[in-house]
Formats: sequence, C-alpha cells, structure tokens
Amino acid sequence: ARNAPPTRLPKGVGFKVGGETGSKYFVLQVHYGDVGVFKDKHKDCSGVTLHLTNQNIIFNVLHICFLTEVNADIACHYKMYPMHPFAYRVHTHHLGKVVSGYRVRDGQWTPIGHQSPQLPQAFYPVENPVEIKYGDILAARCVFTGEGRSSETYIGGTARDEMCNFYIMYYMEAKYAVSSMTCTQNIKPEIFKSIPQEANIPIPVKPDMNMMAHGHNEGKHSFLYSFANITVGKNDMSEHIEYL
Repeated sequence: ARNAPPTRLPKGVGFKVGGETGSKYFVLQVHYGDVGVFKDKHKDCSGVTLHLTNQNIIFNVLHICFLTEVNADIACHYKMYPMHPFAYRVHTHHLGKVVSGYRVRDGQWTPIGHQSPQLPQAFYPVENPVEIKYGDILAARCVFTGEGRSSETYIGGTARDEMCNFYIMYYMEAKYAVSSMTCTQNIKPEIFKSIPQEANIPIPVKPDMNMMAHGHNEGKHSFLYSFANITVGKNDMSEHIEYL
C-alpha cells in the first residue's frame, strides 16, 4: 500500500501452501483509495508475483493481524510455541498518526515496530531481535487525529471510515507452525498506563508523502488531536470515533 517496496523473506523461510496445509488458493484483494486514474480507461496492472519451490524449508512464515473495531488499544496473551518477528506493517486510513506494537513480559515493554501509517505501508524490518514465548502479551496502540473532520468517523472498511491494524510477519519451527493468528481483544486495559511514551507521539510526515499516498486533497486542516476517543454505542452497537 502507498507505493511500498516489496518484502524480502529471510533465507530458509517460506509460506507453506497446497497439499494438506489448508491453503488451496491464492487470492488477491485490492483496495483503491482513488479510482479516478481509471476514468480514461487506464490499464490496471495490479498483481502479485509468486516464487514456488517443492523443496522442504526450515521455517514456516506466518503473520499475526492486530485489528480493532472498538478501541485503539489491543492486547492478547500469546499461548503458542516460540516465534520470531522479523517484519511488521501498520495500517489505518487518513486519520491514523502512529501505530506501535510491543511484546510485554513481566511488565517490560519491548518494541516490535513503530511507524506512521501515512508513510508507504510496507513490511518494515524489526530492528532488534525479539522472541515471543508462551505467556507473553502482544500489545498494539493506534493514535488518531481529527484533522479535516468535523463529524463522527466510524470504524469500518470504507475510505471515510477508520481502522487500526498492526501486522507481524514471523517465523517459527515448521512442526509447530499454524496458518495464522489474530488478536482482536484488549485483555488488560490497565497495562497501557505504562506503555512507552513514543507510542503516543505522532510521527511527522512530509506533505509530499501524504500527496503521494492519498492524491491531492483540497480540504483544509483546521484542528489536530493527538488522541482518539473510540466508543461503542449502547443501542445499535455501532462503533465510532468522536471528535469535538
């Protein structure tokens, strides 16, 4: 997303597909923020290139998807065999300012990744090696802005909605590997009182980077919030972010 470069897997690491793996199809899903470029019948060259091998590999690569529809903080207990994150990716829509992911062990926060979702949404390398073991907590936080919005913004899948996703690409021993894992809860809201301060500070993005990612925006930014109050409606259970 956002003109991101390709992801390179470590040597000896690959996705296991076909046979009895449960993965029988390759599906490409494309989300377009602006389809104006196709109005002149411009050719859509979206695609994916696959490199396959029938040789056995040492490690299976999988991913964890952190997402939320009710809160900007996500936390789950990890209850699997040891895994080693080597890349991460963040994702929000226009209002996201920074997304951070951590391993929490014995009250200590170890960073996995920290990035602005308004920069190219590639899988960035994990800077320092970190091992996730049984009993650890995986935690993520998204910080949103109120720039250019004077009405409620709902959690959802359209370009006018918002979402909070933190993805981990990792490897673990093939004999223990599972196809994917998803964390959608916040099992310990109180731990976020001690989250590192960097998770609350928006990452500056040059205007030309925003224009490259979103296209030209004619609207003017009139105010900025460094926090998001995400609530769940009591009656219809509709999720939304409220801005004053």
